[in-house]
Amino acid sequence: MYALIVEPQPRRAHLLVAAAEAEGLDPAVARSDDEARAILAARGPPAACVLELTVANVDGFRLLSELRAYTPRVPAVVVSAFAELRDTAWKQRHALCIAVVLSTDLELAPVRHALRTALGQVTPPHRHPDSDVDPRREARRRARLHATHLTLTKNPAGQLDALMAEVVEAWEVDAAMCVVVDEHETLIAHAGLRGRVTLEPRTSRELGIARHVVDAVGGEALVVLDAANHPTFSQNALVREGVVRAFVGLPLEATDGTVFGAVCLLHGGELALSHEEVHALHRFAGRVSGELEVLRSHGGRAAREDLQFAVHHLSAVLEHLEHPVALWDVHHRLMLANPALAQRLGREASDLVRMNRAGFCEVLGMHVDDPGFVEMVRGLPAAPTLLSEEVELGGRVYRWSTKPLELPGGHGQLDVWLDVTAEKELSRAALTDSLTGLANRRGAEAFIRRELARAQRTGAPLAFLLVDIDHFKRVNDTLGHAEGDRVIREVSQCLRRTLRGSDVAARWGGEEFLCVLPETELTAARATAERVRLAVQGASWPADCVVTVSIGSAQLAAGENPEAAIGRADAALYVAKDGGRNRVA
Repeated sequence: MYALIVEPQPRRAHLLVAAAEAEGLDPAVARSDDEARAILAARGPPAACVLELTVANVDGFRLLSELRAYTPRVPAVVVSAFAELRDTAWKQRHALCIAVVLSTDLELAPVRHALRTALGQVTPPHRHPDSDVDPRREARRRARLHATHLTLTKNPAGQLDALMAEVVEAWEVDAAMCVVVDEHETLIAHAGLRGRVTLEPRTSRELGIARHVVDAVGGEALVVLDAANHPTFSQNALVREGVVRAFVGLPLEATDGTVFGAVCLLHGGELALSHEEVHALHRFAGRVSGELEVLRSHGGRAAREDLQFAVHHLSAVLEHLEHPVALWDVHHRLMLANPALAQRLGREASDLVRMNRAGFCEVLGMHVDDPGFVEMVRGLPAAPTLLSEEVELGGRVYRWSTKPLELPGGHGQLDVWLDVTAEKELSRAALTDSLTGLANRRGAEAFIRRELARAQRTGAPLAFLLVDIDHFKRVNDTLGHAEGDRVIREVSQCLRRTLRGSDVAARWGGEEFLCVLPETELTAARATAERVRLAVQGASWPADCVVTVSIGSAQLAAGENPEAAIGRADAALYVAKDGGRNRVA
């Protein structure tokens, strides 16, 4: 059996391949719709497919429709950074045989669970995928806008209009615009050299391009190559009128990674863009972000002597930083590579200074196993640019960023490599139980907060199960703590295999587990608990060892806090134990 994976982004494709292989599937990866069609023609129907909904050279909705005509019942896992596209996919899940809808902030375990769901090994979710915008992220973005006064920039001297004209000509589209999104959308630059597109602020608002991009996960580009046949955008007035047929939205990012707006390309006909071309457009958006950063930071140029003094002292400070730093001059040659960067690259700092980007990237490519990142650094334009990426260097994870810096004679670029390895590991470890791989108590509490907010908003039911291993002390005393740990791990696997993709199981205490069941009433929760009980009872256990669980259940009442409901599940658990154990109450 094979899994068809349609994903042009190499890092994401690598994770999807790993998930497919872990589930015993042979992954076949396509980077475009045409490659996917070729695989289907050569290999026949897959056991399952995993695909992006709207990216370069991939129209997931169209591909799924073709797949349904070719073979009606191949289950799909669909992925998108955009909430409205995920919403459309969810609404069409029955017609397109979509088993699971995922956001693009993927991790291995949820993707594996999604594949098991698609293969019919796990009950599919019955609730809408989470498509809400994080209010904290929205608040941070607006605070950034207000602090930098970007909405007041208004494109002085027409620099941004010139950039919009450049991208229109280079990519042969009808129009381009630069939009900043706050409470409203503000059009601050545009160019329309040909075509029927009427460039007014309403164009971006009515299509929703900038808002989609700002709300997306992870700074993704919105690529719609044929909106006229797209289930989300085909009914838009501008699309129906034939004014816009294809469009691309590219995120504008601040130095801290906050997306504050978008560069939007509009075209009256269809477009064809490769993954590499979308990357090039991302770099162009970085130039626009860089120009906005320059306009924000340098309303008037400092005196040449002041700049020289500042650069001299900046160099002295960077020498002592633990983070790798590179300072590029106005001719894109290295002015400074601090000792931390030289050490990571296995060179002396003096060997790196005066290198151009091509020479530096030759050295960088020996230590970074990501050709796309190296090529991006090599191809950075001479114009001010603001970009950030995560990359592995020397076995560590870094958040690399580049931003424009005013120097005598023009603008250079400052590159900073921030080591976020510990942050990545801690954020994952902080919410995960090390023995079982389930959520820990803190992770469960975070999930409960989200589900409580949704239940209060929608009125959907929410249920809890408390699962306790019967006579666990006897297991430890008889077989030892190592075997006791194995029992705990096996019970956790029973929970994984039995619960739905929308449910969460957590290790709540030593041998106690909490299951959170969204959109589940008490009767259904008890049915789930019975399946868990039977799964544990029927699992493979050591000789002379019988392992069972007792389970208490409760449904959140109107106006009740989760602690009270979990307390009632705990009371029910004791009823199950008092009734003889290995039962549900």
